[in-house]
Amino acid sequence: YYSQTGEASCSKCGAGRFQKAAGQTACNPCPRGSVQPNTGADNCKPCEPGEFMNESGQTACLVCSTIEGKGYSSTKEATECDQAASGYFMKENGEPKLCPTGSTCEGGATTGESMVVERHYYRFSRSSTELL
Repeated sequence: YYSQTGEASCSKCGAGRFQKAAGQTACNPCPRGSVQPNTGADNCKPCEPGEFMNESGQTACLVCSTIEGKGYSSTKEATECDQAASGYFMKENGEPKLCPTGSTCEGGATTGESMVVERHYYRFSRSSTELL
């Protein structure tokens, strides 16, 4: 809630905004990576893993796989989708690629070098993403 200078009553902060301190004359926009869908809030809610928000003052987080495409994910309170979803790894150019058969990719910051090669499979070099 906030109050305009000289007014006796308070008003609710709008959705996407918050105010936690008493006696204020304005509400603050939720920072990037967080949102507030309700009015009258005293805090903002962080975007969950797999979601992001790259603008302040918003009411809902965006879903990485819907906006960026399949294979993208994020950490909590993210402002961008810069992680690989489970079952994918991040290529050097920052794009996700489906993990090859014979490997395990837990998601997150997994790169081709950090994917786990399963038993009975091998690769020619640590940086190779091709398995035999």
